[in-house]
Amino acid sequence: MWTRVCLTVRRPPSLPIYGSYWFVLLCNYKKLHKGFHTLARWYNTKLLGLHLGPFPTVVACDYATVKEVFTRPQFNGKLDCFLSQERSMGKTLGLFFTDDKLWIEQRRFTLRHLRDFGFARRFSPQEDVVSREVLDMVAFLSGSTSIQDHDVFRDGCALMPHIFSPAMINCLWSILASNHFPPESHGKLREVGAAAYFFLKEVQPTGGALLLTPWLRHFAPRTFGYTALVKGTGAVTDFVKVAVKEHKQTYLEDDARDFIDEYLKELKKCDSSSTFSVYTYIIIISIRRIRLCWSSGTTSYIPVNLSKLLLVHSFFLHVLLCLDHPSCPWSSTVLFALLPYIEAIQREVHRRQSLAPLSILRRCTEDTTLGGYFIPKNTVILPNLWAAHNDPELWGDPHVFRPERFLDDVGQLLKQDLSMPFGGGRRVCVGETFSRHVTYLFLSALLQNFTFAAPAGRPIPEPDDVISGFTLSPPDFWVKVIPRN
Repeated sequence: MWTRVCLTVRRPPSLPIYGSYWFVLLCNYKKLHKGFHTLARWYNTKLLGLHLGPFPTVVACDYATVKEVFTRPQFNGKLDCFLSQERSMGKTLGLFFTDDKLWIEQRRFTLRHLRDFGFARRFSPQEDVVSREVLDMVAFLSGSTSIQDHDVFRDGCALMPHIFSPAMINCLWSILASNHFPPESHGKLREVGAAAYFFLKEVQPTGGALLLTPWLRHFAPRTFGYTALVKGTGAVTDFVKVAVKEHKQTYLEDDARDFIDEYLKELKKCDSSSTFSVYTYIIIISIRRIRLCWSSGTTSYIPVNLSKLLLVHSFFLHVLLCLDHPSCPWSSTVLFALLPYIEAIQREVHRRQSLAPLSILRRCTEDTTLGGYFIPKNTVILPNLWAAHNDPELWGDPHVFRPERFLDDVGQLLKQDLSMPFGGGRRVCVGETFSRHVTYLFLSALLQNFTFAAPAGRPIPEPDDVISGFTLSPPDFWVKVIPRN
């Protein structure tokens, strides 16, 4: 069957063991999304066919095709493989790496109850939590710090992105577990955040050698990302297990405090055919995936925004002029109404540095077509989101950082945002709205209260100096924090 698509979709030849993956690595070993893009340009195609080891694969390499992959239900399947099972205690569980009935039921339940507690909607109690975390961060950067915080803040310099880990975890944990960690627990939160961040930096979005030759983990686990996989998922799993155990001990049938309580309630009433009763570990996996990807991704995006503003001084001055306006007190309602330019910068950062440049491996669930080509069932689909966000046919000058592309003639945000940093369709990231909201508020408050600069002898990393793993992550860097009058 794959022969039929190989005759139509242009592709590099397949070699032993890794198939066409050799050529991707040859084009760009460190940034695979650029390697796929280079191959697509070499073969003059927007739909690249190749073999990732034994897996027949199609890579969408332009905006229109990537959007079609995101929005069509035939491409909502996920690959059941060693990596997806290794992340989930030997089973394929959770939201991100499942499909069919399991994914439908779990996603519906997760979205409904997360929204009840303020996720992805305006909800005063949750906004109060985020506001408190923002103000606590401002106070932390303004005052003296204890010895336990010197690993992330000392001599007026903050370590990015790790300084934001406790605040991001607290914002999310209030919804998942109705809990707030005090400052004396922030060291532990930074350890968990660092492990999750390590996972996102080291594990490849395609699975790489671990997917194609999993036996290599026995010989060089760190080299091929297995150490990062075990360490990252293990740390977050242990963190979630403690919360689930505490909730089981204090659970009250008529008092659902948070998402974990709602899940425990569902476990008690479900029948034998439900996906909830089949996998009791799924609560741990679902929460771990939400925490791992949302808080770690949001943690990295705040320093990315800051570094862009520091490297391009004109943008920084423009933002300060908006924030210093007399009618701009710090509140979410006023900020969203008065500061479209900050939102435009955030959108442009998302476009220029797609958090997950290759999204997540998808599987074609039935024989279909894509871009005019026949695609057989079970073909692996890779949407090259980075290529879509750098498609000159849509963006004109994609290599230029230009936030104004998201503003109209009078400086207001365009109604339609063409960027897709969180994916699209039914597989869109469940944390998109919350992530944008939290990033926006933290960035606005920090710029309103502080000036940031490169410490002596420690330059700010350039935009292309990202670490390409499961996500594009900035390297750790220090930034000088100077309180403003």
